[in-house]
Amino acid sequence: MDLKAEKFKTATVKKIQKDLIAEYSQKFGSAKFEVKPAIDIKLPSQNPFTGNIDYEYKKEGNGENKIHILLVNFGNTMKFTRSVVNDLIVQTADFDLTIVDNDPSFLNNNVKYFSLLAKQWKFDKRSLHIIGLKNGIALNKIWNTFYDTTTNPWLCFLNNDVCIPENFISDNLKIVEEVKSAGIINHTTNNPQYKTSAELTYKIYDMSSNSFMHRQGWDFTIERSLYVKIPPEFTTFVGDCIQFNSVYKNNKDVVFVYSSPILHYGSTSRKQNFDYFKQVLKLEREIF
Repeated sequence: MDLKAEKFKTATVKKIQKDLIAEYSQKFGSAKFEVKPAIDIKLPSQNPFTGNIDYEYKKEGNGENKIHILLVNFGNTMKFTRSVVNDLIVQTADFDLTIVDNDPSFLNNNVKYFSLLAKQWKFDKRSLHIIGLKNGIALNKIWNTFYDTTTNPWLCFLNNDVCIPENFISDNLKIVEEVKSAGIINHTTNNPQYKTSAELTYKIYDMSSNSFMHRQGWDFTIERSLYVKIPPEFTTFVGDCIQFNSVYKNNKDVVFVYSSPILHYGSTSRKQNFDYFKQVLKLEREIF
């Protein structure tokens, strides 16, 4: 890996994030930014899934779950998707799950797995919705459609190349009940000092702390009322910054959870990280 190139890329991305948030903010919680008026962009009203669904499986749960998770499969990363689905299956608390298969090039292989998953989904209180798209679409459109077509009070956006511990959802639910000022819940990630723990541990970052610069990836859970639709000109990578900005504008807090760390493979070795994660969490289970 070219470390100089990687550092330059990271610095460039952070600068883009800062500039975009400053431009799209009416109010940001930092005196460092000269904030300009928000730009009014009209979003298309048509559901981008309409006429673009190749296959679909839906199982309704009978629970009123507070958290609905979105997981997107794309770019020939099915082995990652299967891994995180397995992590979700063994969660100790209930949730609803939507999976969008945004990888039409591997449609035949993917549908076999997802059809099996739907048949073996035995959770009475957990709904499952699987959508296979004929043509891949931008992630920002998937996020916005997920928001439009769900009703749960909290929305969780997960990368498909992550490992999550069994207390991931239960910790989120505890934060929802315990921290009334919470607007976004983030989990620490990729740091050896953070260990999974049965005792909930977290830290609150208020709107003056530039918290969006201290997080990893776009794995987060946001209160529905704070979600802002991502303009079509923006990518999802910048879209998560828009969500953090919404939290700050509404005087809500970002909560970082330490007791249920996420491991995000990112651009590093999946095997190396997965082996480390298993060691940290003493995780030995077969992939579904």
